[in-house]
Amino acid sequence: MNQYSENLVTLSLYPTEIYDEDLTIDCGIEIDDICSEIHEACKGWGKDTKRLIKALGDTTSEERKKISIRYPEIYSKDLRKLMKDECSG
Repeated sequence: MNQYSENLVTLSLYPTEIYDEDLTIDCGIEIDDICSEIHEACKGWGKDTKRLIKALGDTTSEERKKISIRYPEIYSKDLRKLMKDECSG
């Protein structure tokens, strides 16, 4: 046995979260509520612009990321396509 093999120290290259079993993002009830508001604002003919602005207006970039992940999970619709369809002139 050589002198280096006894005191080997390994350096972890990955954050400890990567080893967790469940890597899904915890969106929370607030994100679900925003998704619901978006869905209701875009339901039927046209859109409720004020409701849509109220739902998305004060969100942070992190919240918008979570919304873009969570919305399709709840409503089986692509949020980007929905916004393009509803908000384009």
